Amino acid sequence: MPPVNLKVLKKAAEGIPAGVPVATGERIHQRGEYRELFELQAADVIQPDIGHI
Repeated sequence: MPPVNLKVLKKAAEGIPAGVPVATGERIHQRGEYRELFELQAADVIQPDIGHI
């Protein structure tokens, strides 16, 4: 899945067994994209790439 398609990430995360954390954020560069990620609750761990931001 494309790393910036947060709706697809949400759908994939729903299919992952409970207790297995989902991490993303390395390719997100704008605050609005993080906001969408938080609103969708599509990931358990946020890992921004400080070098890209």
